[in-house]
Amino acid sequence: EAKGLYEDNEIDHNAKAGVRIWDLGDPTFNRNKIHSGKACGILIYECGKGHFIDNDIYDHREWNIEVKRFATPLFEKNRIYGARMGGVYCHGGGGIGAFTSDFTNRDSAITRFTLNDNDIYSNKGVGVSIGNDGVPIITNNRFYGGQNAAI
Repeated sequence: EAKGLYEDNEIDHNAKAGVRIWDLGDPTFNRNKIHSGKACGILIYECGKGHFIDNDIYDHREWNIEVKRFATPLFEKNRIYGARMGGVYCHGGGGIGAFTSDFTNRDSAITRFTLNDNDIYSNKGVGVSIGNDGVPIITNNRFYGGQNAAI
C-alpha cells in the first residue's frame, strides 16, 4: 500500500510506462508533466489506485493512460492529449468471474475508475476506450479535436 506525493515533476521519454502503479499503491500526482513515452504514459493495474490532479499527460506512442485489472484510480482536472492510440483505455485484461471488494476472486478483472473534469483532446485514437470489464465513472469532462470517437 505504498503512497507518496509527486508534484511539479517532468516524467518523459521513457521506454516503458512513465508511471506504473499496482499492488494497492495509492500515490498522489499533482501538477506533473508526463509525456513523450514509447509506451503508455500511466499504467495502473492489479489493485492499483492513485489520484491524478491537474497534470498534463500527453504525446505517448500508445495510450496516455491504461487502467486494467482491478485498478481504481481517480483522474481529475488533467489535460490528456496527443497520444497515438488514444487518451484513456480501461479494460479488465483478464478472465471472467465475480467481483468481490477484497479482490480474493482473481478470476474477475472488473476495473472501476473515475474521470472527472478533464480535458481529453487531440488524440489520434479514441478519447476514452472502454473494454471488457471496464466500469468507469465519467463526469464533467470535455472531449474535442480527436481523430476518432470521444468515448
